[in-house]
Amino acid sequence: MTTPKKPILDVLRDLLKHRTDDLGCYEFVLECWIEEAANEIERLQSRWIPVGERVPDLGSRVMVCNADDGWVAIGHRHLTGQLLHWDGDDDEELHEPTHWCHLPELPS
Repeated sequence: MTTPKKPILDVLRDLLKHRTDDLGCYEFVLECWIEEAANEIERLQSRWIPVGERVPDLGSRVMVCNADDGWVAIGHRHLTGQLLHWDGDDDEELHEPTHWCHLPELPS
């Protein structure tokens, strides 16, 4: 059985509780907590995010899907007047995506 991950803010707040006058010890604890925080951020960025929970910044290229209809595409959000739209890379409108996720970094 795996231990459930703490929310990132709880991890960072716990770090402050472990502060000591021994800076060497504190630096070690700080490094461990920062590594755990970075791992949690990476985990959160690599999951499918429901559009009802959060949406990407306007113009950011992301992978989107409609879990009900089963389609997946790469696209972005943009404004036309007062209306928000999702468009694919081919400028075709993406209708009602349910989830999105960050694109992986390109290989170097």
